[in-house]
Amino acid sequence: MDFFVGVTDGAPPDRAHLLPPRDHRDRGRGTLKIARLMQAAGHRPSAVSLREGAVVLTFRLPGKTPGKTPGERQRNARETVGKTPTEILELLKHKPDLSVPQLAAQAERRKAVITFGAYGSNHALATAVHARALGIEPHAILTPQVPTAYARATVLAHAGLGTVLHPIEGFDGSHAAEQLRDELKKRDACEPLMIPVGGSSALGAVGFVDAALELTEQARPDVVYLAGGTLGTAVGLAVGFAAVGAPTRVVAVRVTPATVANEAVIARLASETIELLRHHEPSFPALAPSDLTLTLREGFYEPGYAEVTPAATHAVAVARELGVKLETTYTGRAFAALLADAAEGMLADANVVFWDTYNSAPMPAPGREDALPPVLREFVAACR
Repeated sequence: MDFFVGVTDGAPPDRAHLLPPRDHRDRGRGTLKIARLMQAAGHRPSAVSLREGAVVLTFRLPGKTPGKTPGERQRNARETVGKTPTEILELLKHKPDLSVPQLAAQAERRKAVITFGAYGSNHALATAVHARALGIEPHAILTPQVPTAYARATVLAHAGLGTVLHPIEGFDGSHAAEQLRDELKKRDACEPLMIPVGGSSALGAVGFVDAALELTEQARPDVVYLAGGTLGTAVGLAVGFAAVGAPTRVVAVRVTPATVANEAVIARLASETIELLRHHEPSFPALAPSDLTLTLREGFYEPGYAEVTPAATHAVAVARELGVKLETTYTGRAFAALLADAAEGMLADANVVFWDTYNSAPMPAPGREDALPPVLREFVAACR
């Protein structure tokens, strides 16, 4: 596979000017040097895409600024019958029940939040970070996983944040959650905020409906690859593409157990997302889950959650050469599926987007191991 660097002054990535390698026989090594020089100068890739079988890193030219975002262009959208889905999403942003300030105010009335995940869950850690910022006590019910360096860093970050950790045996945290909820309700005289595993919900998926609409105004990809964890991102994108009639396929590469990511979850979450949108704005398209072009891609989950596989390790290494940081539990497996399909010729002449869900924010400062519950101290030691 060849690698190219593209530069753009704000035009869509698929119209970026390609800088060819100095010698095409090097299969991209000269281009990678260009990419590294761009990054050394402080310019990060604004897009990673696949064009005619080659990976393209797009950089925005220094000194150039893009035009207004689709959201900004739609601020004065007409409130008439026949609104476009993009206009409808703009109106929805101003609904009290869906506005960020209103949701933050609801959260601030709570004293504690409970969420779920594996020991190394990015979602559980992100919940703790934002809960602390709002002055809410974070609780995380954590399930076992294989030891990895990243999971170790995540657990120690929880220790630094003072997250109240509740490690359990097995993978069903419902009983532990009920007990914890009752204890916190009695202590605080109010219900704790409950956030489902992975944070996937209809409300969360609406954000990715909006993201899909914005993407279709910048480019019209044939297919989007991403990691399929609890499927909120995938469902939101698929609903957005369907709403505007875009033929874009969404390929969610399953990276969690089949009990978490399956067709029933897709149908339920899609129905709830569409229902929520239509409840607040009846002119949003009356879609059904069957209208979504979303494939749950198998073949990259085994031998199990967070197990490091050769395919994921190779994909992470390829991405690193492109200046993109991935990991082996979620995004590495998704990129491995994209690379495998490209190698099989399944993506020839296709405009492909890889939707990187890996967190780019810095890891919180680590805490002391002795602040952890005993089982997590043992886990951290096993990760060395």
